[in-house]
Amino acid sequence: MRFYVKNYPFTISAQQINPLPEDAVVYNSASASQIWQIYESVFENRITGHSHFIFIEPHYEQILQEFLSHFKIVDAAGALVQHQDKYLFIYRFESWDLPKGKLEDQEDPVFNAIREVKEECNLNIKVRSELLVTHHTYVLENNHVFKNTKWFLADCIDENPAPIPQVVEGIQKAEWFTKQEVEEIVLKNTYPSIREVWQTFLHLCDHERSKSFF
Repeated sequence: MRFYVKNYPFTISAQQINPLPEDAVVYNSASASQIWQIYESVFENRITGHSHFIFIEPHYEQILQEFLSHFKIVDAAGALVQHQDKYLFIYRFESWDLPKGKLEDQEDPVFNAIREVKEECNLNIKVRSELLVTHHTYVLENNHVFKNTKWFLADCIDENPAPIPQVVEGIQKAEWFTKQEVEEIVLKNTYPSIREVWQTFLHLCDHERSKSFF
């Protein structure tokens, strides 16, 4: 499992990772408490200089569950929304993001993604496919939170989609971008998990193109 602590990726894996990312630091058979200590040090800016923290764990499931026991677990869903050749992003907390939100009362993730886009951007969508699940951490009201977000690829079904940002939720802008604009503007000021969503989408596009040749 890969998750993000601020902008740092952490990976807990049962197997060795090859090739290793540049500037990675690898811990073999660390205990859950050791992983938690490193997590706290990174979160509190007491460890810097590495880009990726990797933990190779023979007892993967046990270690992961012990580590996650420190967190409040939150499940969410969101969408990368396409309309013709453009893609929807929102601007909140001084960064570009995608519309998403917490699941309410065991809500279906697909319905949640549709609802969040409607609430945050006043747009109607139809979900096309699931993209991936990302994981990141943050602190809310002195609680460490581990957030699992299921991402979908969706199409805007409005005839003239003019997004309206949900200002009461701190969304300053909701805008459409071409692929080139996403690369030149959005990805330079966004979160690692959002970059992961975009890269997954691009890989999906490449896969679909390669299938079309057969």
